Amino acid sequence: MNRKILFSLLGLVLLIASACNTSRSLTDGISFKKGDTYTFKQESNTKSMVSVMGQDVENNQKQVYVYENKVENVLPNGDVEMTSTIKGIEYEMESMGTKMSYSSMDESKNENADQLKGIYSAMIGRQFKMVLDSKGQLKGFSGADAMIEDMTTKMKEEGISTDALEMMKNQFNDKEMQQTFGANMSSLLPTTPVKVGDSWNKTTKMKMLGLKFDTKYTLDKVQDGKAYLSIASTGTPIPDAEPMKMMGMEMKYNLTGTQTGNAVVDLKTGFPINSNLNQDFDGTMTMSGGMLPGEMDADMSVKGTVKFVQQ
Repeated sequence: MNRKILFSLLGLVLLIASACNTSRSLTDGISFKKGDTYTFKQESNTKSMVSVMGQDVENNQKQVYVYENKVENVLPNGDVEMTSTIKGIEYEMESMGTKMSYSSMDESKNENADQLKGIYSAMIGRQFKMVLDSKGQLKGFSGADAMIEDMTTKMKEEGISTDALEMMKNQFNDKEMQQTFGANMSSLLPTTPVKVGDSWNKTTKMKMLGLKFDTKYTLDKVQDGKAYLSIASTGTPIPDAEPMKMMGMEMKYNLTGTQTGNAVVDLKTGFPINSNLNQDFDGTMTMSGGMLPGEMDADMSVKGTVKFVQQ
């Protein structure tokens, strides 16, 4: 769930600034006006396969988030204060013959949705506060801590297990999210002006999956006030990554793979119009704790797509 929020906010901050034609270099920076509002939709589809003790378990998930982003203020030093509000959520999961689905936008899509509603309904209307500097780097982030606390309270009131939220408290609090998003934001920007055909390389980390990404960005073309980028990324394990904790168990991933795709950026604002990523990872997952007598390794593969569209 939160990994997708993490990928949704990553799409929000794909910030590369303006150029007038293909003969001019891109320059770093963002350009917003107070009161500007942007709405975008993030959709992810993921298929994961885990093989343990001779049994294959397939899990298919679809998640949709609709965000409204409003520029609250542009300070004299160029900092941009922005509020991002979750306006809608859809979730579908199918595994081992069981299907669950929830939609805040269309109740007819709800199926076995009682627990999902307890989790996701508390997220509708939640706001994240962000401060970006003039280069698009994240200087401040808040809202995650409060959201998790409200979700915990609501789930307890409805008698729903809050085990899954323990992971969120440890890995998706305000401090961790600011560090993660800050690295991702700066990594997407070239450190020097670029022209069509130029590429730049950056390294980022995704703590939740224990992955380090070495990414190559290429400016393919500039046309009609838009920059067209291609993205190619290789993911490798972080040796000292903290395991994911949930329901008394620890899960440590050892995955490698690729993310490839493209993005279109509005050169006037530095704001993404759309982006597409294809993900392909495989490796192992080590589980321990809970009712397990010791460590247990499972083969794992993850394939998926992440699409972002400004509406």
